[in-house]
Amino acid sequence: MNHKTRTESSIMNSIYALLSKLLSIGMLFLVRTVFVKTLSAEYLGVNGLFTNIISILSLADLGIGIAIPYTLYKPLADHDTRKINIFMNFYAKIYTIIGFIVLIIGISITPFLDFFIKEQTSVENLQIIYILFIVNAAMSYFFIYKKLLMDSDQKGYIASKIIMIVTFFTSIFQILILIFTKNYIFYLVFAIISTIVQNLWISYKCNKTYDYLDANYKEKIEKTEIKDLTKNIGALCIYRIGAVIMSGTDSIIISKIVGIIAVGIYSNYLLITNSINNLILQIFNAVTASIGNLVVTEDDNKSEYILNKFMFFNFWIYSILGVCLAILMNPFIQLWLGDAYVFNDITTIVIAINFYVFGMQNVISTYRNAYGLFQQGKFRPIIMVIANIILSIILAYTMGVCGVVIATIVSRLLIVGIFDPIIVYRYGLHKNVKKYFVLYSKYLSIFLVLLILTQFLLKAVIYKNIWIWIMIGLLLFFGFNIIYIIVFRKKDDYQFFKERVFSYFLRNR
Repeated sequence: MNHKTRTESSIMNSIYALLSKLLSIGMLFLVRTVFVKTLSAEYLGVNGLFTNIISILSLADLGIGIAIPYTLYKPLADHDTRKINIFMNFYAKIYTIIGFIVLIIGISITPFLDFFIKEQTSVENLQIIYILFIVNAAMSYFFIYKKLLMDSDQKGYIASKIIMIVTFFTSIFQILILIFTKNYIFYLVFAIISTIVQNLWISYKCNKTYDYLDANYKEKIEKTEIKDLTKNIGALCIYRIGAVIMSGTDSIIISKIVGIIAVGIYSNYLLITNSINNLILQIFNAVTASIGNLVVTEDDNKSEYILNKFMFFNFWIYSILGVCLAILMNPFIQLWLGDAYVFNDITTIVIAINFYVFGMQNVISTYRNAYGLFQQGKFRPIIMVIANIILSIILAYTMGVCGVVIATIVSRLLIVGIFDPIIVYRYGLHKNVKKYFVLYSKYLSIFLVLLILTQFLLKAVIYKNIWIWIMIGLLLFFGFNIIYIIVFRKKDDYQFFKERVFSYFLRNR
């Protein structure tokens, strides 16, 4: 595949993925607003806690969702329908097993729910609510492997269209359920129905797009391929444990040490940062298949060249949005939900820094997955998890929610931020990693300077209404972009994206 085709596929997938995620975010905030107005803060805390427990149960997939695209890049590039059928039927069985494992393990935890909550809660039918969360999580695994096929083939936009439609109607019905019944159980039941409908629809479209797929294909996957896949999955399992525990245990620790209401408040901040981060990740998810094609068809110099370009693009987005979040999150939540749902400024700034640190690892993670570097450094996540949990517990007792987030930043910077780039450069690019660390340090310094200066300059602003908030937000966002354009306009990194993106839209206007 030439670079023009890769670029066009990446842009088209990014556009549809962004539109899908934008709609999802908009409806999510609308649903959350109605949720807070119709149900108590404890329901919000329970929702956040159970969501994090489910994220830990997602370890059951052992990282197969990352391994699948890697195994499909070459068969898709070679149009090897035989190999694609073999892999897809194998993954169908695996994901069915995973769905039932999540269901069984999840339900078995039901008697121990009280352990995760510091104080007694007035939320009724807690066990039924939890079981509905588990059922929804289990249903999400059935047929999902077909979406991964389309993603691997740079046709993720097909699934994105379906997700947009289902998300819209699901949100509307959930809002109506909350307004007219105020029944959380009905709300969750409809979420389960929507998950099933979405996966069945995506499966149908996949079968139409790839008419050579045969669910009854007799040929089995070779033992050597299973052996290689098992090695990768074994390593990915450790990566998955690290990633899930890093993101999933924060709310559990907060619930146990600080309280369930603090989890509810923190969940609103996570809703904002995760929504934005997931929006940006749509771009990287959309280009992962293109990068996978790149690393198997181009030399190391070209791969490093593209990595540096995406590193610049990543910095541009996350530094600007990180500063905007630090300044605008508290005023937004005050205007949206009220003073009772707001953390202090220091905690908010720390949450914004965590957003930046997490986001800046996108490029390296994408390349690590594209190269299939799953076994190298596989024990790194274990060190990260142990450090994060110990530090989180210590700092939660002394600093509350702020301490838990600081622990995440420190463990992520010192462990993931060091070892993953070394792995990619040593085993993928076969180059010295020093340039990467210099570049990363340069970008981090710029972000911190912008954050401190902006915080100092806008500290006294009073957000009396949403219009002032919008005005400040637009001023910050466009102001930083204009400054960046002026500063970087002659740099090759900026020209790279300008030429490719602009030329794509000019050809397709």
